[in-house]
Amino acid sequence: MSNVFRNCKGAVGVKTIAAIVLLSVFTVFILQNTDIVDIQFLFWKMSLSRVVLFLGTLFIGILIGLFIGWEASVKNRKSQLSKKTNVSFPKK
Repeated sequence: MSNVFRNCKGAVGVKTIAAIVLLSVFTVFILQNTDIVDIQFLFWKMSLSRVVLFLGTLFIGILIGLFIGWEASVKNRKSQLSKKTNVSFPKK
């Protein structure tokens, strides 16, 4: 029995299908939320589209996730290096 989702020539991968479905759901969600909303944060007050608010929030979340992943990767590299060389690095 052949696996249709196998990543080979002419077949569509599961990740590709999942990405298309998520992108479609996200697009519908964004198109349905185009209203202008008032945002107040501390002393700032502004009006902007919900689309801009959602995309800005998504961008900030991605940056935070990348930073946390990068920091964990650096810590992991340091611990692997200290195990190989028997040298301990100072902790922050």
